[in-house]
Amino acid sequence: MRAPRSALVRIEARAAAWLVAGLAAFLAAPRALAQWPQHFEALTVGPQLNYVEGLVFAPDGTALLLEKPGQVRVMRDGVLQSAPLADMRDEVNNDWDRGLLGIALTPQFVADGSEQSWIYLLYTVSPVPGADNGYNQGQKYSFSRLTRYRVVTQGADWVIDAASRHVLLGNQLADGSVPDCIASVHNSHSNGTVWFGSDGTLLLATGDGAHYDLTDTGGFDAPGFDDWVHPATGKLGPTPAVEDSGALRSQDVRSLAGKVLRLDPTTGLGLASNPFYDGDPASHASRVWALGLRNPFRGTPLPGTGALDPAVGDPGLAILGDVGWNTWEELDFVRRGDNFGWPCREGFNPQSNYQGFQPPTPAFPICSDAPAGTLRAPMLAWHHSNAGLLAPPGLHFDADGQPQGGFNGNCAIGGALPGASAYPTEYASRLFFADYGRKFIRTLAFDAQSGLAGAVYDFGLTTSGVVDLETHPLTGEIWYVELNGQNARVKRLHY
Repeated sequence: MRAPRSALVRIEARAAAWLVAGLAAFLAAPRALAQWPQHFEALTVGPQLNYVEGLVFAPDGTALLLEKPGQVRVMRDGVLQSAPLADMRDEVNNDWDRGLLGIALTPQFVADGSEQSWIYLLYTVSPVPGADNGYNQGQKYSFSRLTRYRVVTQGADWVIDAASRHVLLGNQLADGSVPDCIASVHNSHSNGTVWFGSDGTLLLATGDGAHYDLTDTGGFDAPGFDDWVHPATGKLGPTPAVEDSGALRSQDVRSLAGKVLRLDPTTGLGLASNPFYDGDPASHASRVWALGLRNPFRGTPLPGTGALDPAVGDPGLAILGDVGWNTWEELDFVRRGDNFGWPCREGFNPQSNYQGFQPPTPAFPICSDAPAGTLRAPMLAWHHSNAGLLAPPGLHFDADGQPQGGFNGNCAIGGALPGASAYPTEYASRLFFADYGRKFIRTLAFDAQSGLAGAVYDFGLTTSGVVDLETHPLTGEIWYVELNGQNARVKRLHY
């Protein structure tokens, strides 16, 4: 079994031309960011880790760490529990950018096997159990799955109750097809952040599951779809054939890919209060909350927003970092029914590679169609090589508030908001976000009602690329995960 790779190292290293331009811009860019603003420090928590790409906190401050190959580790006061909470490596497809990437805990989580003990895991499924096959190896394709388990305490350890396993999305039928799967037809963009809304509904962000190495309008991966029969196994491909539209499935509410989904956390079904509900809670459209996303790998809900009653249809606001293709990175402010435009738009601009595409038959939405939902521009977008194209313009300042000329990057990681008393007051309502490729953390002041960006402030450079930022529930400090190859570290920003 070949060594797995980091989930984000190659996201933008896709073409020789981009590599040359990006390297030149990197070398020419000013290295002006200080390590941290005065009185801040980054403190390492716990030991060096392997392939950790995310974390979530239990209410008591216990950290649950996601290892991309398929394990969940428990860390208390910097000490790892010796046994993993869950070991799903035989089920998880740890190929390139895919793997176990999303995690959430039921609100008021307690590891006692009760209704408050559920853990939710989002991951790509291996088509050959125990093997990390390439996305099309042996004409056997993957898909992404959402599963939940109860957590129980055995002695001092937290472990999953295997008998409580419940697949919410990604139920594979005997014929090989997976009608409720999240498409993962290439080796990136499969899944990302999972969180609970204020109303107890479950939300998750999914990638488009498409190729990054070409303009993907579908038709490149016939064995990945359920109108194809494998010549050796007799099994169908996993993904519904109606979703063979490449990146354009992000615009199609018949697909769960390239979306924010809002689900009943006990059933995985859609809710009548969702914007595209069609009367059938099991339909894909009924599960969609927002759409038009490419690779919303990390993000955060906004505390203090939303209603308590699921019937109201207001689980609260959220901010997602959507990793771009060859040109732009985005922070997106997520509301009910929003459409962020991918692949017809990227950043604030039309995406020319997809704008003119006309399918041979009108089988799926294209860029000349009226978009589903409400078309929204990002709250912030930065360019891969030209710092001066930061949009909206004029928002960039150093840590002391002096105007700057913009910044660039190539892998958006959004973000987390600190607790009110963790840092000086000017940081209390800012989003801490990062860029994995450029190894920066910056802060964003914004209007929490409109989502409009107010100002972006430099904060500091990290040792390795950041893949997740979270808020500690007791201290309010920002914790983050750095990843360099397979080596990971958890750090906290202390004032």
